[in-house]
Amino acid sequence: MGIPKQTCTIGAGQLFAALFIGRFLIVLTVNSLLSGGENILDNVISEIAAYLLNFLIVIPIWIMNRRRPTLDILDQSYFLMGQAGVAICLFYAIYFVVVNWYYLSFFQLYIGNVMEVKTPVWLVAVAALAVACYGAFRGIEAVLRASGVILVVICAGLVFIIATLFTEIDPLNYQPLLYEGPRQAVAGLLLFLSRNSGFALMALFLPSACGHKKTAFFVWNTGICLLLTILLTVIVGAAGDYLRSQLFPVYTAVSMAEIGPFQRMDAIYLGMWMMGLFIKISFDLYAISFCISKIWGDRAGKISILVGAALIACVSQLSVMSRAVQNIIYSLWLL
Repeated sequence: MGIPKQTCTIGAGQLFAALFIGRFLIVLTVNSLLSGGENILDNVISEIAAYLLNFLIVIPIWIMNRRRPTLDILDQSYFLMGQAGVAICLFYAIYFVVVNWYYLSFFQLYIGNVMEVKTPVWLVAVAALAVACYGAFRGIEAVLRASGVILVVICAGLVFIIATLFTEIDPLNYQPLLYEGPRQAVAGLLLFLSRNSGFALMALFLPSACGHKKTAFFVWNTGICLLLTILLTVIVGAAGDYLRSQLFPVYTAVSMAEIGPFQRMDAIYLGMWMMGLFIKISFDLYAISFCISKIWGDRAGKISILVGAALIACVSQLSVMSRAVQNIIYSLWLL
């Protein structure tokens, strides 16, 4: 296999804008069950540790990109392993299916447990997947262009939410960090690292990106760390111990906020989650197609978008109906 000339089809800023949205969903869905304890403020330590570790985790990707800048990890696999590289393509495709089981099922649990909707939850999930499939069929350029616009909207919504909650902060709501030991900080670190699929997407699409990649990575990593640190600090200060028993503590804190005529801040939360989920699933479905097309060609890649969406829909629905399935797909060790 020869090494092709480098062709840039996407911008580094666009790529990391989409990756930022993917990690943003971690912020919205953090809770005491998954993060290992009830003192949510300990997860600030978890995020800072994850922030530092991310600079180490990315090193192999930079090395790979520097040695053969035109080859993504799948092409690298074929280059080094021959036809055995098919296994790497399949592994990545399966990985993105599993990751989206996780995110879509969590969204269904939110709809089913928090919102009073007359439409069946599974139908909402199918509608979300249908829109995501459309985005994936349009291609990576369309998904990344949409991510740039959605990122601006999400950031504006977050600034508004944080500003409204800031006035509700009570210093008495804060508990000393690591008051019950480091167990929750460690579990939170595993949570943030395991749910971050950004590195897998970087391994696939970094060779197609042009621009200041390392600068974009630094902004992405630092921005999400600052965002999560500020948001967790503010919601704990605003809601305190009430968040300990909540399945969706960020939502609970946001729904408590009021400012002037704005008394339904939870609508902003839901809008940000839905927009973020669209970008996340669209990007990952395209990544599945990208992996499968390396094995069986572009036509099979297109079909794999629908197959991947069907698998995601079925397993996420099973997880909503079965606690045993939830225990499997929400396992930090699996991810």
